[in-house]
Amino acid sequence: MRVDTLQYKYQMNAPISRVYQSIYLEQLTFFQTNDTQIVQLTEGTQISRNFVTKTQRLPVPGTIKITSLIKNKILQMETAYASGTILQTYELREHSTGKTKVVYSEKNTFTEMRHQYSFIAVGLLYKLSYNN
Repeated sequence: MRVDTLQYKYQMNAPISRVYQSIYLEQLTFFQTNDTQIVQLTEGTQISRNFVTKTQRLPVPGTIKITSLIKNKILQMETAYASGTILQTYELREHSTGKTKVVYSEKNTFTEMRHQYSFIAVGLLYKLSYNN
């Protein structure tokens, strides 16, 4: 795994279709709170909004766009803002037991190298704590 990508895996005792539907509906609700005209998510669906930074608690304008949507397999979004992009991916894998493995990842790319290096340092701590 790349050092600029954080990943978390979780196995759920639910069919893949239910897990996908739950993730899809949660993201649809989020998009609808920012644009009431959105009735479904498709590749290319996009919203613009202000995000609050984790470190400085300042509003930062940005966009979120659905970049890949494959039913019962993947839901991917790209968040773009002045300092870079975050590619968020929910990937689903079905086991023969009926359980679903959810792999969530975030790939962060920054416009300034010092931010990229800081993220890599923090990301290594994250990987040691949460990656399985």
